[in-house]
Amino acid sequence: MIISNILRVSLFLTFIAFFSTLNVNAQKTFKGQGRYSKNKKAPWLQSKQAKKNEYFSIYATTGFALYEGDLCVGFDCMSPRPQLGLGGYWRTRLLGSRFSLRAELRYFRLYSNDFFRGEPFGRNLDFRSNNFEFWAGGQYDLYNYDRVFRRRPLFNHYIYGGIGFMTYNPYGSLNGEWYQLRDLKTQGIEYGSLAFMGTLGIGVKVKVSYKLTFMTDFGLRLTTSDNIDDVSQKWYVDPATLSPLAAQLADKTPDDLGYAHGRQRGNNSIYGDKYFIFSVGAIYTFTNQERRSAKGKQHLLRK
Repeated sequence: MIISNILRVSLFLTFIAFFSTLNVNAQKTFKGQGRYSKNKKAPWLQSKQAKKNEYFSIYATTGFALYEGDLCVGFDCMSPRPQLGLGGYWRTRLLGSRFSLRAELRYFRLYSNDFFRGEPFGRNLDFRSNNFEFWAGGQYDLYNYDRVFRRRPLFNHYIYGGIGFMTYNPYGSLNGEWYQLRDLKTQGIEYGSLAFMGTLGIGVKVKVSYKLTFMTDFGLRLTTSDNIDDVSQKWYVDPATLSPLAAQLADKTPDDLGYAHGRQRGNNSIYGDKYFIFSVGAIYTFTNQERRSAKGKQHLLRK
């Protein structure tokens, strides 16, 4: 109950940060706002040109990951696990001053303790896994990205989306020990360790300096696998077809229940498992712009 309340508060604060700051930025437009250099003779990937036009940014984030699937439905059963991510942005005049390409690599953990564990006829299943994900897509900022620092809004809200893949390797517990479930074939089927995924999320950036920006975002990941938790098939497998260890891990219901009574094990959904990523982090922009001292009318040109 405490964990579910913490999760609700965290997500609530994320949405509050997103929507409450929508009107904080002054609704002003500036001549030349968001423009990039029109010098087409210089190669885009040239280091000097890239820094001048602030084409590239990288970021690092941390936070937590949340699983939802056969073993957990709703916030009450979610168990947050740590995650770390690295990513980058690429901006170009061809995409305009609000849209940028974005790619991200992340390590995260997932865990669940059966949604029905507390009920008299619980399955008593659980899993944990160490995972990686990589995705690429785009990000749309609510306000233009302006190379003139003093013209940038304090808060810039954004939405992002993309496609990629994630790895998974579920382990299940038995008598205090954890065992790899995929090789044991507890469901009587084979499945791989890679799944495609799609993501959609929202976030807020807060400007700090020419090169540094803080960020926080929340995203949903939809996957093409229903085996991330090693629970997919609807019915229990005949224990006679499994190894002794696999049979114990496949059916952990009380002795008078389980396979012999034909109880349901999973939902056999055509939809994959999903998870959520909540992140906070910092963005570093490659730029050669620095704060300049203003003398006389030079302040009019100050970044």
